[in-house]
Amino acid sequence: MGAEADEGRLGVVFVHGFLSSSETWNPITSLIAGDPALGRVDPLLFDYESRLWQPDPRRRIPTLRVVADMLKELLDSQTSGHRRLALVGHSQGGLVIQYCLARMLGEGRGKDLARIRRVVLFACPNSGTQWGAAFGPTARCSPPPPSSAPSGSGTYGPGARYGGWTPTAATRCTPCGSPRTAATC
Repeated sequence: MGAEADEGRLGVVFVHGFLSSSETWNPITSLIAGDPALGRVDPLLFDYESRLWQPDPRRRIPTLRVVADMLKELLDSQTSGHRRLALVGHSQGGLVIQYCLARMLGEGRGKDLARIRRVVLFACPNSGTQWGAAFGPTARCSPPPPSSAPSGSGTYGPGARYGGWTPTAATRCTPCGSPRTAATC
């Protein structure tokens, strides 16, 4: 956060949900722009790839961890002019926000979070979703915890090899507790 930060401005970071894009927030950002009473509010749109499948086998759909880290980078690099922030997420966007904040706390960056004054979550599936359960254990599981994979081990995802490290039966999925193996989660 730079010295040029304006105490009176509020940066509002909008995070879209699954199978969506930052364009989801256009009606709200238009209302903010058209309301003189909200002249000190700066909408900031965070976008990430959110697909059900990736047709190009050379690319992966980003995991929740990767997207949360992308949001963390946005907060570090593009919100320095705001001493006050609000984070707004819809559906999976709410999970991205929570994962990002938890990772920042885990890194000992609690003081960096002090400028986040509000977190607003719309239809966030905090307890999971029946729709996701249709895809089996892989849809419900998150990447392995940071302590179980070597640092700089590459892309995370179901069935992936992590820079020479392959999940073993002793590794457990964070949310559901099921054993991770290369064949399952």
